[in-house]
Amino acid sequence: MYNKEDWDGETKPFIGVDLKTFQLGEGNKYTPVSIVIYEYREMDALGVGVSDLPTQYICTEELVSKGLWETSDLYLFIVNKEVTQKTGILSTTLSSYGNNGSRYKIIKTGYYCVACASPQDWGRQANKFNVEVNFQNSFENLPASRIPRLNFNGFLAIGYVASLSLYLFNLYIHRSKLLTSHKLIAGFFVFLTVESIFTFSFYASSSEYENGKQFWKVVASFCQLFGHACLIAFPYLLAYPLAYLSVFCTTTLAYDQF
Repeated sequence: MYNKEDWDGETKPFIGVDLKTFQLGEGNKYTPVSIVIYEYREMDALGVGVSDLPTQYICTEELVSKGLWETSDLYLFIVNKEVTQKTGILSTTLSSYGNNGSRYKIIKTGYYCVACASPQDWGRQANKFNVEVNFQNSFENLPASRIPRLNFNGFLAIGYVASLSLYLFNLYIHRSKLLTSHKLIAGFFVFLTVESIFTFSFYASSSEYENGKQFWKVVASFCQLFGHACLIAFPYLLAYPLAYLSVFCTTTLAYDQF
């Protein structure tokens, strides 16, 4: 995820968690859902080693009874305070449906992870729950992996428009000397320009709206499909013009030899 300084937008980036469903396992007593949000480089700060126990990641009643942790830390993910944190770790619990006011603010750009668990205690079955995680960047609804495509397609569209304008200007100047291949290239060039504009519009609308406008999605998909077909058919479209051009050039060279 990007912080607001690296990629500005109208929304302050954050990670939110929302408890949707919870089903207590057979034989278990009620326990909240433990949540921890951290940047992946801070993974070493999770869990601590106990002398007679393996590495513990969640504070249990056994650890509290031994006096190793406070009662206020019960069911929380254990964060090792001896490890220096660069981005901060949020360890909390969800005891009721909804977000319970849990929101992790993104201060530094990085790859963030969310882990959740519900202690089984001594029951026969594990607790079943469903947690929804919202990775909200500052650039609205477009996923972080696709946001570079927004600027890329924007610059690509500008480049196509500038190149097409220059090419059409030269075609107009030399309009009396045009070959069929020049016209085919111009038509293909126009299509690439329109396709890049539609693709940029699709990513822009996807960023503004949750699922993007269906119209732009259909148009962009059609343009990409038609563009791939043109790339395959383009050599065949040039076959006859290039053949005539080859014959003309060969005849001209032969005439010059005499």
